[in-house]
Amino acid sequence: MMIFTDTVRLHLAYKEGEDFMLEVWLCSSIGNAISEAKTRSADDLKSMLGDYLFKGMMASNWRKKENTGLECTGAVNVSFPGGGDSKLEVMLYFATGREIWLNIYPLF
Repeated sequence: MMIFTDTVRLHLAYKEGEDFMLEVWLCSSIGNAISEAKTRSADDLKSMLGDYLFKGMMASNWRKKENTGLECTGAVNVSFPGGGDSKLEVMLYFATGREIWLNIYPLF
């Protein structure tokens, strides 16, 4: 039996080829670290997200449409809605999101 929480959510693409969105709730110190890494350099952000998520984010349609410097990317967003936690949202390339979906939620 698997118990699901709202800590990690995968928002499915509306149609094939569009981006998925990974939503992860984190403690505020980790959210701050990711937010700061995003403004420093691609290597710092890659270090925080890991190679797999970073590549999926960089290949996302959202990221490709921006055509701006990494520090301006909306493909990674950290917010602090209150309650001591932060929310990380990462836009992911369709193939990456689908792979995550098939591996984490194989019965759906």
